[in-house]
Amino acid sequence: MVENNGNNLPKPGLLDHFTRADELLAELLMINRGMAASLGIAPAQAVSPNMQALKEALTNGQTIPYDIIGGDSGLAMDSARSDQQFEIEGTNLVAATDGDLDGVTIRFNSSIARPVPIKYFNPWSQPFFKIYLTHTAQSGKTLYLAIGRGTTAITGGISFAGQTGGMRLQPEWAALMGVDKNFYAYGSGGGFGTGVEATYSVPATKTLYITGMSAYQRPQAAADYDHHLYFQSYIVSQDPITLDLTTHAEFGGIGGGGLDFNKPQVIAGGLTFILGIATMANVTCIRHACAWGYEL
Repeated sequence: MVENNGNNLPKPGLLDHFTRADELLAELLMINRGMAASLGIAPAQAVSPNMQALKEALTNGQTIPYDIIGGDSGLAMDSARSDQQFEIEGTNLVAATDGDLDGVTIRFNSSIARPVPIKYFNPWSQPFFKIYLTHTAQSGKTLYLAIGRGTTAITGGISFAGQTGGMRLQPEWAALMGVDKNFYAYGSGGGFGTGVEATYSVPATKTLYITGMSAYQRPQAAADYDHHLYFQSYIVSQDPITLDLTTHAEFGGIGGGGLDFNKPQVIAGGLTFILGIATMANVTCIRHACAWGYEL
């Protein structure tokens, strides 16, 4: 076991799951720091494994090396931060605080990436090489961000000072955070090329995610059921200023059908969402189109 030599390396018995791989990692870290010191290079932030709650969270599935930004002291929240950049690589991030995670957001890899509300996405399990941290001022409170490198299987919930985090699938995130949105377009009458549309203006501060759509048509007169019933349905977005259109999905067929998107179709705030269906039949038809998803 590696002794503490003033470089804040782990002490004997500090981690219950300290493995030989961890020992080798610590020895390598000590060698690297010795080389850096001989070259006059300031050492990087020390590994900080002595917070029991974070240790248990990160070792629940598999012991992995990790850092805590700011070391054992964490990050003081007395002053607000706005997209403060930290150059640090990782595959997992766990947040804990004796304050409130409301208002704590992180942009991963880019200062223009969508901010992630850490209160609801804790832990975060996607690779990153830098983060941009934003939070409100909370006098006397501290934020701890544990950065893991490797794979870990955190099961169930994790409690930090009364806060609960856990792993959630994307549909569960939507149910937790998003507002369900359903759109419906209906029309009848007219012949070939006649269509109907439903529109929705996405609020500037929101993003609309469409997860599926369906459409069908039938002849208005029973005597016309022996005719073909081809139709075309689509979802598009439009810039209300330039009127530029972006097609997100479309499908057609005879009678009806539906699509569930493996990846949601994203319509940014400020754009107009359009759901439409048009008949390609040469008889008068009744047309229906639906789309569904959520808004964050």
